[in-house]
Amino acid sequence: MAADDEVETESGARLVPAGKRPQANDLATILDGRYVTWLTANATWTDLIRDEDAIGTVEYGEVTANLRKARDAASRTPPRCTDDLAALLHIWWDEYGLYLRDDDLDLPDEAHDPAPLFIARMWRAATGLDGWPRQIVGTPEGSP
Repeated sequence: MAADDEVETESGARLVPAGKRPQANDLATILDGRYVTWLTANATWTDLIRDEDAIGTVEYGEVTANLRKARDAASRTPPRCTDDLAALLHIWWDEYGLYLRDDDLDLPDEAHDPAPLFIARMWRAATGLDGWPRQIVGTPEGSP
């Protein structure tokens, strides 16, 4: 049974209607804390790959496995509000998205794989922001 502020779908997913969704002013509330875990693992991995000698080491393997584990845990967490959805889309953008700059938004759709563009469009719909998926909660005024 869904809580008073939730709607249960036919599939059993519980969603918070847009007008009643909680404000996620704290990263710890996003995806039940799994977004913070992924952000931390991703930052560790990003720092490590800057050292070309680290690639292929035991540490690299452990850090990469930790990043995958964090991504998979977040991906198994059903989104309950648009901030959760935006976080999931950010995670999947980082995994499968295009590495483009904001000024590349005018490139024709035919120049890109449609899957990453779908992720980007869903993220824009969830956040109301332009640009490519990025962290929006826990940053000053939603900036990357």
